[in-house]
Amino acid sequence: MINPTKADKIITGILESPNESKSVEFKPSIPWPNKIDLIRENDKVQEIIKSILAMSNTRDGGKIILGIERDDEEKKYLLKGVSEDNLKTYDQDLIFEHVRNFGEPEPKFQILNIEYDSKNFIVFAVQSFIFAPIICKNNRNLNRLENSVVYIRTDKPETKKITEPSEMREIIDLAIEKELALFSVRVQRFFKTMSSVKVLKSTKTDQDKFKAELKDIKVTMNKDEVITKIKSKGYWEINIRPSVYNSQRIEKQKIKDIVQSAVVKLKGWDYPHFRDSEGEPYPTLDGVEKTINWSNHIEFWRMTKSANFYHLLALREDWLKDVEYRNIWARGDELKGKKWLGVLGTLYTLTEIFEFAKRLATQNVFDENLIIEIKLYDLNNRELVVDSFNRMPSSFPRMAKISEPWNYHTQTFSVTDLLNKSDQLALESYLDLIYLFQWENPPRETFKNDIQKFLQGRI
Repeated sequence: MINPTKADKIITGILESPNESKSVEFKPSIPWPNKIDLIRENDKVQEIIKSILAMSNTRDGGKIILGIERDDEEKKYLLKGVSEDNLKTYDQDLIFEHVRNFGEPEPKFQILNIEYDSKNFIVFAVQSFIFAPIICKNNRNLNRLENSVVYIRTDKPETKKITEPSEMREIIDLAIEKELALFSVRVQRFFKTMSSVKVLKSTKTDQDKFKAELKDIKVTMNKDEVITKIKSKGYWEINIRPSVYNSQRIEKQKIKDIVQSAVVKLKGWDYPHFRDSEGEPYPTLDGVEKTINWSNHIEFWRMTKSANFYHLLALREDWLKDVEYRNIWARGDELKGKKWLGVLGTLYTLTEIFEFAKRLATQNVFDENLIIEIKLYDLNNRELVVDSFNRMPSSFPRMAKISEPWNYHTQTFSVTDLLNKSDQLALESYLDLIYLFQWENPPRETFKNDIQKFLQGRI
């Protein structure tokens, strides 16, 4: 259940004088199914998903408010609220996981539990698309959603698919307008950066400043018992940052929203993990950070005003209490007491890292270039294992014999390349890593297809 919050001025204004519009839609109180397959039998939930897709294609996004019914005789809306039983079915992570399957790219929204006049209302606050219009993706044969169509909101108001040339022209114009705005911001940042470089010619280089910032973070972190726990076994160290240092690149109040919009939710656990039982990321002097210590999910991340993202992520294979290794050609107890690394799990993690960087890039937190540095620790005598039930395991143990961490050497990428081929960049980094496990001729096309299935939510 989502924790309740008080209504802000905008939502209060809507509830005080309830009327639907292009950016506001009302729905009655309904429960949300706990399994995605049950959505096929629930037309009302499908209509909510359709409205989320449509609001995403509206200039300023919109709000879908549950708990309001239409009285056709009185010609007015009744604030009924969402029942307590229905409220319990609304879980942000579950709903995000469901809805992302039906939009390409994924729609961005928040779910709020709003208290007003002693009643509770569920609000879907939908963000307008950032880079490209949202196209409906219906691979589950839902009767209320059509595959490969674009839904919009009209002034009537109503939610509908695009059928008229004028409607298509309007959304194309909006996409061009957004792209021009992004380009304008990049140009302004470029000239601002160039002017500042002249002034700071004799000071530290940009990378020295980022390193100094990370050093301060690490001094603070090393006192934390969760960080100590992460570093006690295998772990990932990820750093994503601009190529040019600007200590005030992002307003402090916007950092959390930027990270949340970039979070990757392609499997049961998001990257980086944004919200848990202890709440959302908390503020620091120069940014926001989050620490997670649950089961085999142990991590710490921080994002600063300079757009310097730093992430420590425990290697999940090392923290599984009961190894569940299932393969039709191998015994289930073969990994007990061993250090191992999953073939697919590792591929998915690297794909998430590059996808997260891509989503940050769509929000203009970088200039023309960015730097991605990835390290993986404690590889010596670790075995690479095919972590898939129906794939043939290796004919011999693939062991890494390297005492230092794998370092995907500090790479500078253009934002354009990242936006256009983040999947290819993830694959290249993966092939570089598994080479350490004596895998010189891996099935590149197979792994390429695995990445596409993962990004499409088909795993």
